[in-house]
Amino acid sequence: MTTLVRALGYETTERADEADLVILNTCAGEVRDDDGPTTPGFTDAQVEALTAWVRGGGALLALHAATVASQSNLALRALLGAVFIEHPPQFSFTVHPLHREHPITAGIDAFAVHDEFYVHAFDDTITIHMMALDRGVAHPMVWSKREGQGRVAYIAMGHGPEVWGLEPYRR
Repeated sequence: MTTLVRALGYETTERADEADLVILNTCAGEVRDDDGPTTPGFTDAQVEALTAWVRGGGALLALHAATVASQSNLALRALLGAVFIEHPPQFSFTVHPLHREHPITAGIDAFAVHDEFYVHAFDDTITIHMMALDRGVAHPMVWSKREGQGRVAYIAMGHGPEVWGLEPYRR
């Protein structure tokens, strides 16, 4: 799996097949930022390597802006189970666990967060674990899915350190 590490653009002496988890927290994608140029997206080879690693039994945790990258890459969208659509200006909202028995929500009660509220178009392949309301509509905030022998989980919150410091978020 050293190929995976190189394909994702990292040079390391560690073997990727020894990794338990890959964390994806980037909005790299072929999208134009209003304040600057287009950010380069992941290559097809990078997404193929990541997908193969996950399907082979790897675990992928995608955070916050990771679904922005899936706007320009259909294979990444399929792997993550969703694509970012929009977010209103930051505001305070409450995130509610759905309290199904699942390790992602074990011991977590509803909590308030001040953050960007990500709105997604999502596939029917995801299992929703937490949701929040915006303008009277419920939106998934945390989900997971199986991908081959592997697992994918996504957490929509997490724009900055004030969110990362919340105990329920860290759990």
